[in-house]
Amino acid sequence: MKPSSAVVKLRFGLTGGRKRRQSSDTMETEILKRICANQGAIKTEDLVCNLFSGDPTKLSEIICNREKFARCCPNGQEKVVARTHLRLCRVKDCPGTCRGLHLCKNFLFGLCEFSQLRRGCSFSHELTSDHNQRLLREHELESLSRGELCTLLLQSDHTLLPAICYNYNNGDGEFGRCQDGDGCRRLHICETYISRECSCWKNHDFTAPQPFKALKARGVPDTLFQSLKAAYANKQALRLAGTNRDNRVHRGNCSSGEVSANDNNTNESSLFGKSKKRPRRWDIGKDGNHVNRENTHFSSDIHAADDEAAKANKGHNKRQRSIRDKTEICMYFIKGHCKHEDRCYKAHDKMPYRWQVQEGVQWTPLPDNETIERDYCDPRNSHSSTSPAVHFDTMTCGQNKVRRLSTENSVIEPIFIHTTEWLWYWQDEFGSWNMFASATSGHKAADINSAKLEEKFLANDKDVVEFTAGSQSYSLSFQDKMQTNKHYGTKRLVRRRPRFVSAADALKKKVRSSVQTSASIPKTWDNTQIPQTGYSRIPLQPSSEEFKEVAALFYKTMKDCDNVNIERIQNKALWEAFQFPSPVSLTYIHHQRAPLTCLLTSE
Repeated sequence: MKPSSAVVKLRFGLTGGRKRRQSSDTMETEILKRICANQGAIKTEDLVCNLFSGDPTKLSEIICNREKFARCCPNGQEKVVARTHLRLCRVKDCPGTCRGLHLCKNFLFGLCEFSQLRRGCSFSHELTSDHNQRLLREHELESLSRGELCTLLLQSDHTLLPAICYNYNNGDGEFGRCQDGDGCRRLHICETYISRECSCWKNHDFTAPQPFKALKARGVPDTLFQSLKAAYANKQALRLAGTNRDNRVHRGNCSSGEVSANDNNTNESSLFGKSKKRPRRWDIGKDGNHVNRENTHFSSDIHAADDEAAKANKGHNKRQRSIRDKTEICMYFIKGHCKHEDRCYKAHDKMPYRWQVQEGVQWTPLPDNETIERDYCDPRNSHSSTSPAVHFDTMTCGQNKVRRLSTENSVIEPIFIHTTEWLWYWQDEFGSWNMFASATSGHKAADINSAKLEEKFLANDKDVVEFTAGSQSYSLSFQDKMQTNKHYGTKRLVRRRPRFVSAADALKKKVRSSVQTSASIPKTWDNTQIPQTGYSRIPLQPSSEEFKEVAALFYKTMKDCDNVNIERIQNKALWEAFQFPSPVSLTYIHHQRAPLTCLLTSE
């Protein structure tokens, strides 16, 4: 199948040999699976059109089960959110008399590193155990896959994800009113961004240092980061549904008969972990949204409060943005264009790194930026060859502090071409520096490479990692930058340095990216319907060659189905990323491009 034809959404109707009617329970299960496969929520109109031939009354009958579904209207768009009262058991060595799943949290998330160790994981990885199957059947969730169950529990079980910091979202400083700063266990991320687009100065990135650290402390793997915005939006929707009982959910154009959440789950699904103290009296804003008059700073889904706060702090916010210290370089600017321009909270530079020296309270660029970078990338160097020299161990130049700005870590953003790749080296007995996992100078290769070490370092920069090289076992202390032979006690220095990128290399990447972008749009795409952000769905004509080609490919393995409709998903951003000549990028995009789905509906 051609790549341009691969991003397709299909609908198939059941053939005459299949049953024409499905029981209410079966349809309820099908809807739940569909919602969980769609990041935990789905537009009501999509369910009505795809499953009930445009009849909303049939859908209302099915999703009236408040244990599984909640209907809400964030931003005036009615959708159905999946929910459950099932939780993971938090008791160690539980005898099995509890009401929670006996399941490893890391296994639920999709990656348990302990299972790869010799002693194995001490928690269950068996969804099919008698205890777990009994609970899944009781909650009617036995048909869900591990991934679908993970999506459902992430937005239902408040213990799995850290709450968003309420104090960070109030106040005007770098940390708002949060006294814990970077050490806060809650997420420092803009609550408005969770529910809709936002361009304020607060953090909008789950991979920023503070939220990344908080998420890693809860064991959330990188593979789930792309789903976090949807998970928190759904948690928010469930919480708001829980505050509007007795069907009092009059928001936007939504009907008054929406299903509200169960009272007992209101506290558990609280986005901020403070639902017991949250006020519950709501008024209607001029745009149809609810406005909490007791606390207008709570603005996750309240346009009126946003407008009021914007007017009150307009001048101060401008000053805040102008003096905000920018410690990361914007990759979009390097690529050619950043839509945020001066409002971007990242530094705009033509290079993916910038060395700066502190003079008073200001950080100013150092001359010989590329020379310093070249010296720094060589693990043999402890200082630069420039005059005055930059000392890398102390990050000083004379008496002044020095820092290095760079683009996002390649481990965090594997699909971008201007990221910073960090490499790990160890010094042998001859003073030579060797990269981890490389067999050089007669040394055995370690069973852990730079990418894996970097991933663990980002998760906890004070961790001690164990690995082997040949028959020897070692421990590596991130804090001390030292590796120790566990048998002999021999210690070796370790250094973490970036891969060098020259100005010419950066320019080549930029030119290659722009050439690929301009020539990457498939000829079969409708050029009039290619949004700059998001995607568009284009129905294919049954008489077109593209339609016939895709249908033929699906008929090879799905002969029992009759074709009803084929749609092409046109997503410019994902398509451009697909063009990058990187194996990691291709793997990531293949996972992202999974919106190949078959919807079975009655004709």
